[in-house]
Amino acid sequence: MRPLLKKLFDIREGEGLRAFLMFSYIFLIIASLLIVKPVRNSLFLTTFGVEKLPYAFIMVAIFSGVFIYGYSRFSQKIYLPVLIMNTTVFSVALFAIFWLLLVFDYQGFWFLYVFYVWVAVFGVLVTMQFWLLANYVFNSREAKRLFGFIGAGGILGGIFGGYLTNYLAPVIGTQNMLLICIGCLVICFFLLKVIWKKSARQNYQEKIQQQKRIQQSKTDQNPVRLILNSRHLTYLAGIIGVGVIVANLVDYQYSAIASDIITNEDKLTAFFGLWLS
Repeated sequence: MRPLLKKLFDIREGEGLRAFLMFSYIFLIIASLLIVKPVRNSLFLTTFGVEKLPYAFIMVAIFSGVFIYGYSRFSQKIYLPVLIMNTTVFSVALFAIFWLLLVFDYQGFWFLYVFYVWVAVFGVLVTMQFWLLANYVFNSREAKRLFGFIGAGGILGGIFGGYLTNYLAPVIGTQNMLLICIGCLVICFFLLKVIWKKSARQNYQEKIQQQKRIQQSKTDQNPVRLILNSRHLTYLAGIIGVGVIVANLVDYQYSAIASDIITNEDKLTAFFGLWLS
């Protein structure tokens, strides 16, 4: 089996362990995301109804932008593995708090808005951190060959997480799916320690020095001004903006139909898991 995989994905001598570890890492990250997304959607729709969904979309847009901007400024001052590990621990703690609030039937439903926004931020944050880590695990030549294989881990993780939610939500309950997500993230924490120790630590030091030399030769420029001064970047930003608007409109319509037909919370979670997979 191992020689076949090496032949299919052009995994060369000395790359197998790194590729497998990163494959497993992105598999678990996306699986955890495809578990909490159906939970989030189901809880929000069964509690507030589709009428409140536009407010959640607006909150996601505002807080995600603010959070990612602050994170990008703050992250430059912190050692990368420490940053990713702290993000993982924080995510585990936050999902555990949400689980406790749901289990003890906390009536202050404001936290569902927080949960909705955090899942969106979590999805952006963990995938961004993964590919940042991959930049230090593989050089450019290895990345061209291996990122296809590693990306397949994310696709399989999405299928696995969605189908797992579809089967388990009616059995163990919607809120208890958060425990499965927490379990995936705990495994990710230990995987990260192994990946960093065996694969990324030395490359990180070398690339940091390269980046410092590049930054010294360039002047900082406001990213908004950079986009506005380039017609190409402006068009790209416009395409992305239109895509996000259309995606949210479709999401709203689909959620409205699904929540109208499926009123049971666990069955709705299971349906969203199957659909998202």
